[in-house]
Amino acid sequence: MAQETKLKRKDLKEPDQFLVASNEFLDFLTRNKSVLIILLVGILAVGGGFLFAMYQKSSERLRMESLYFQMTQLVEDEKEPAGEQRISKLKSLLEQFEEGDQKLRARLLLADSQYQNKYYDAALTSFKLVLDQAQPGTINFYMRSEEHTSELQSH
Repeated sequence: MAQETKLKRKDLKEPDQFLVASNEFLDFLTRNKSVLIILLVGILAVGGGFLFAMYQKSSERLRMESLYFQMTQLVEDEKEPAGEQRISKLKSLLEQFEEGDQKLRARLLLADSQYQNKYYDAALTSFKLVLDQAQPGTINFYMRSEEHTSELQSH
């Protein structure tokens, strides 16, 4: 069996490259410690702020969906009195919405309820408002009721 000779550090003609690179890296870290800490804290703060903003936006979206669900339950509830009382409850729920797609959907629900209860002028106003604010390509743009709008204009 052949025996391998072990090399010692003093036998090498050049210094070990891994050792040199790791020493240079450690020197860089010690020289720029404060800058690196500030950079790391800044990245963590920006990341935390982004996550917080996303959480707030998601929470607000869920609140709007909950309000919309309450409106649909109110419309579908047979026990609730129809007419002006139901529409006033729908309007009060609509006022709690933030501007956006959910509010447009809620306005459609209100307009449909107004139409079903023969409040044609109010329904026409609500439908036109949704029609003006709905962006092409969004679900609200396609959900708007062309038949109700044309019927309302004839009344």
